[in-house]
Amino acid sequence: MKFTLTQRFFAVFCVLLLACCGASAWLQIRAKDLREKEVIQSLSRGLASHIAHDGALADVNDINAPPSAVSSVN
Repeated sequence: MKFTLTQRFFAVFCVLLLACCGASAWLQIRAKDLREKEVIQSLSRGLASHIAHDGALADVNDINAPPSAVSSVN
């Protein structure tokens, strides 16, 4: 069965359109994932900075002291 020139152009156009839509969807998903990782990293950096600068959260004596559950077992 022979296709006319118009039918062949239409078929090629449809294939290219589907390929471009697939590539666009893949790029959007990838960009969303990268943005999500960037936001989480930014939030974690801010939290780490807050913990490092807050003396009550990072008290050296509390860090080096054994937990009460472990000391009560001994």
